[in-house]
Amino acid sequence: MFRGTSRINFPIVKLKGEFHEIDQVLIDQNNASGMMLKSTTDKSKVSANETRWVADFSPVLVFANRINHYQHSFFAESGQIPANAVTNVSNNVVVVETDRAVTGTVSVIVYQ
Repeated sequence: MFRGTSRINFPIVKLKGEFHEIDQVLIDQNNASGMMLKSTTDKSKVSANETRWVADFSPVLVFANRINHYQHSFFAESGQIPANAVTNVSNNVVVVETDRAVTGTVSVIVYQ
């Protein structure tokens, strides 16, 4: 376990500079006390009655503006699944849109 002081909330991983080529890096399944968790993979669920769901992974992902792979699933409370697609993946944010407003939950998993 990583330990720190909650007043500072220092990240468990901190980069110096920007990386342009990244391969075979995995930071996952850590736990921390008083520190910010960082990872190269994350998952999120967004529930709403919308046509657009936004999952922001910026606070967790180690590398800026880098999602190499993603998976998404859509659960509609009505049981009628609308046409849905990922319409944007940039700045560590994934956007899923549907063809009509629906109450549902979008689950997204990302990997850097």
